Amino acid sequence: MRTGKTKTRARIFLEVPLYNPIRSVHKLNMPILVISGQNDTVIPETAMRVAVHKMPNARYYMLQSNHFELCSGEVFEKNIALQIGFLKEKVPVHLVHVAA
Repeated sequence: MRTGKTKTRARIFLEVPLYNPIRSVHKLNMPILVISGQNDTVIPETAMRVAVHKMPNARYYMLQSNHFELCSGEVFEKNIALQIGFLKEKVPVHLVHVAA
């Protein structure tokens, strides 16, 4: 259980409106997978395209869904298949047999 007061710098409230992670994405050199929904109103697909265009090593997929459909049903299965395929390609796993 946490006791005491939680403190936040007051100036953080001045910094939050200026926070824009897209300004730094050009610095990301690692393989990146970005999956968005064509009808996403939480993070619009056009904003995702702008960000991905600035990433030097990104792979982009746009699925026919909204933000939340990416997490259920047939769209979810496609989403996960894309993620697994990307991970298999970019983070290969080498099995090592260990004798008991």
